[in-house]
Amino acid sequence: MRLANIFRHSGHPGPIAHRQGGFTLIEVMIAVLVLLVGLLGVAGIQIVSFQNNQGAYFRSQATFMASDFLDRMRANPAGRSASAYDGVNTNSVTAPDCDIASSAGCSGEQVARNDIAELAAQFTTTPPVLPNGFATVSREDSTGFDEYTVTVFWTEKSWAGAGGAVARDGTALRSVELRTIIK
Repeated sequence: MRLANIFRHSGHPGPIAHRQGGFTLIEVMIAVLVLLVGLLGVAGIQIVSFQNNQGAYFRSQATFMASDFLDRMRANPAGRSASAYDGVNTNSVTAPDCDIASSAGCSGEQVARNDIAELAAQFTTTPPVLPNGFATVSREDSTGFDEYTVTVFWTEKSWAGAGGAVARDGTALRSVELRTIIK
């Protein structure tokens, strides 16, 4: 019997047939590359998700601040009639001259100045509620009612640049505007 037939009958593959006993280095490198591409995609989605969540948080904080300020205005008719809330910009706030916590004798205008100072303080705390934030208040006088608009501004990171280019380190000015009619 020939040597090749002996190997075939004994279950041994013989010198002609070779068994492959594992992965080659190229196969392992391709598998790692495919895994890496997938993980980079997941990391990119996580970053975008984080930024969207942070933007939603800033919008909710701005909405809360504007709503709270409008409620303070509704509760102070004397301050509204004295036009203390007209043309407010929290970047230029005068210090209140009446401490409403300890004194009950504050005028409506003094209460309004205190409300404005408390709104401005939310932008200067450490850390601030909204980055680079400020607020404005405007009044539109109509027949029989006043329409007040509170706009809260802040900056956040922006991924969209000029002309559709991606500007990773850019910032964008965002705002929330609430309006109410007070008779």
